[in-house]
Amino acid sequence: MNPSSTITKIRRDIYTKVANWAQEQPLPIEITDEDIKTLASQLVPSAYYEGRYSPEQELVITEQRVRLTMNKGSGKVINAITEACNSCMFGKNKYFITALCQNCTGQLCRNNCPKNTISIVNNLAVIGDACIGCGKCAQNCPYGAILAVERPCEKSCGVGAVKFDECNKIIIDEESCVSCGTCLAACPLGAIDDSTQIVDTIQAIRTQGLPVIALPAPALAGQFGPKVTPAHFKAALLKLGFNEVVEVALGADIVAQQEMEEIVERYGEKIMTNSCCPSYLMAIKNKLPKLASAVSHTRSPMRVTGQLVRDKHKGKVITVFIGPCSAKKEEISWGDEIDIVLTFEEMVAIFKASGIDPAKETPVEMNDATNIGRMFAHSGGVVGAVAKLLDLEKYPVKIVYPTTLKGSLRTLKLEAGKAAKGDGFTIVEGMACPAGCISGSGTIVAVNTSNRALTKYINDGCNEK
Repeated sequence: MNPSSTITKIRRDIYTKVANWAQEQPLPIEITDEDIKTLASQLVPSAYYEGRYSPEQELVITEQRVRLTMNKGSGKVINAITEACNSCMFGKNKYFITALCQNCTGQLCRNNCPKNTISIVNNLAVIGDACIGCGKCAQNCPYGAILAVERPCEKSCGVGAVKFDECNKIIIDEESCVSCGTCLAACPLGAIDDSTQIVDTIQAIRTQGLPVIALPAPALAGQFGPKVTPAHFKAALLKLGFNEVVEVALGADIVAQQEMEEIVERYGEKIMTNSCCPSYLMAIKNKLPKLASAVSHTRSPMRVTGQLVRDKHKGKVITVFIGPCSAKKEEISWGDEIDIVLTFEEMVAIFKASGIDPAKETPVEMNDATNIGRMFAHSGGVVGAVAKLLDLEKYPVKIVYPTTLKGSLRTLKLEAGKAAKGDGFTIVEGMACPAGCISGSGTIVAVNTSNRALTKYINDGCNEK
């Protein structure tokens, strides 16, 4: 999420309010519609933003946000809040002729329009309703007077899951959605939100019926402020009440080794792609089913680490993954390794509600993993980690790591076609988020900031375990 956005502030206010509420409830925590309405009514004065919505509409929107925060929504990870969507005013047409139009004699915009839908009104060109969005008018205007405007949510989605109803209000195509959360981060109206397990986490910690183990992702570096090292973060988690903290980079170490061995075994297949990004895997299944066989058979680092912890405790444990990714909330349904998923943004709210400032905690060393496993958090890190373990002289490989989900799917398809006709072996690292995990929808700092912190975190790791 953009740290300077008012939407981010509103989300964090709601998360913190819900976390405070959960800390004060008798166990077991029971959530009623009345609880949701009461919390929403308490939040509306601070959430109400300069008259954008009426207080009544703001209350409806806030109730939906609170409901999702308390995990009492539709059961889906990514949800549209229709009342918060204003149809982006311009509806379905994305090309607009500005006042820079000179009504020139050449009329290149009109002459190149395949639908003849451009007319002249009051000495300005006007695009009619028959526009098909081809962009030929903009391409041919010598003054650059025609502007292309895309809805941020629609533009950000790499799988075409963002749709609009008859009133041009957003809806999420559940069959296509891969829960990446890029639309959530892109929408400046806050009309998309995700469900959280904040209440479940607080209840598990307060109950202490079973050991509650935190599994932070390697993207944690830098997320909680410039003075908060991973060691400070671990100390804060232990103070909060987690019984143990285990780096997910430990699972990434194992995944890197397993994927290296898998390349050797499958070298004759000429191409393989990673399995750690759940959105990418779901997109392959939906959009490129014929290439599903190219996906690594290895589970993600989150699930591998969760299994290690579950085995250690003979299954009598609650595992809580803490990371940058909303899609991990979908991935936990693929197995029983992880019980709860939190984003870094949600974790901040729990710390705040508990009165814990990680920067003020005495650091507790975090040294479960090597620097190889910690590399997974940024773009190119997965294939880079695998390549470090592979005998490249014996098994030379071509490494490709495109950015964005759409780019990853396009590249996988392209490279698979090349591999079928050529020699050698290609590894494609696909990710839904542009810079890898450090740019996930649940992150809370700018990518360049987290990338610097991650580089230090990697360098601080040992070379081998």
